[in-house]
Amino acid sequence: MKERRQKGTDSGNRAVNMAALRAAVSLYLIYLGASLLLPALRGESTLPYALSWLAGAAFLLGGAAFLAYSWRQYRKARSAGESEEKNSGT
Repeated sequence: MKERRQKGTDSGNRAVNMAALRAAVSLYLIYLGASLLLPALRGESTLPYALSWLAGAAFLLGGAAFLAYSWRQYRKARSAGESEEKNSGT
């Protein structure tokens, strides 16, 4: 019984750890996109205007998409862990 409980807890911890790592990566991509885009909006960028917009938007959208993907994967892993616990409990 303890082994089953431990296995469910490990998968829950793994899901949380993976979600935290993915969220950190996503937020860093969003930060990179903002750091490319905001100076271009202020007219202070050393990069060409179009390149700043293109790269900034790509990083922002990529970070937002990866954050959404991470959230879906986290919820899927948590629900799978909960259903596994219910099945092993009966």
